[in-house]
Amino acid sequence: MTWLRSALLCSFAVVSTPGCAADVDSLDVEDTALTGDGRFTSVCDFVRHRADDPIVFPGQPGASHVHSFFGALETNAFSTYESLQGSGTSCEFAGDTAAYWIPSLLVRGAPVSPVVAKIYYNTGHKDGASIRPFPPRLQMIAGDAHARADEPQSLRVVDWACSAGMALDQTVAPHSCFGTGNRIEAHVRFPDCWDGVHVNPPDHRSHMAYSERGVCPSGWVPVPKIVLAIEWGISSADGVSLSSGGAHTLHADFYNSWDQAALRSAIDRCLHAGVGCGRL
Repeated sequence: MTWLRSALLCSFAVVSTPGCAADVDSLDVEDTALTGDGRFTSVCDFVRHRADDPIVFPGQPGASHVHSFFGALETNAFSTYESLQGSGTSCEFAGDTAAYWIPSLLVRGAPVSPVVAKIYYNTGHKDGASIRPFPPRLQMIAGDAHARADEPQSLRVVDWACSAGMALDQTVAPHSCFGTGNRIEAHVRFPDCWDGVHVNPPDHRSHMAYSERGVCPSGWVPVPKIVLAIEWGISSADGVSLSSGGAHTLHADFYNSWDQAALRSAIDRCLHAGVGCGRL
């Protein structure tokens, strides 16, 4: 993956390198000897822009900044586990009926529809066999909609890059991408440890944590490590912002309404088996 190569190059740089953010020491560099090779990818088309957020503002249509939605076809402020499962999916794999959303990307204030979302489900843990499926109804947020430009988020969680994989292109703000077919991408990495109890506490965050070198906090449950990669059909970063504010406010939401049998099967044959299954 683009971001992984960039992370490795930046993390081993002895001096400051153009294109690398200041906090490269905190990068969550994957170690395949530690985390294994198990992974699968769910590819989902863009569904719509909508000013709803069923996690943060349930039952309050229009209360949120505008989001771009993928996966479940009828995600809205009133969505439930059952309604999401029954609404159909924009994902290539019919079993992925989960809902994914991010703040809409704007160019000079006008929303731009994404081309595609690729959701990477990775092993991410020292003991891949210990990974459990996300429980039904689990909801989680990665990234910070209230982040400040002068205190950028860690590249462990969010970054901007280019679809064609320019060297050292992992940055805290979008940059123009050069070459035919090279487009702006954003990456958001979700926590991969669950407290084993809550599916959506009032703060929407305290039930999830990030593993450290493939190990969860004591007593926490390892779950798949999701990386959400969004691609837009633009190459210039001029005038780019997000509906939540500047590009530094990048974040994403996940509502687990997968077909649970399909999710368990994918985890067993890919993550537990240490197999790179590719696109489902």
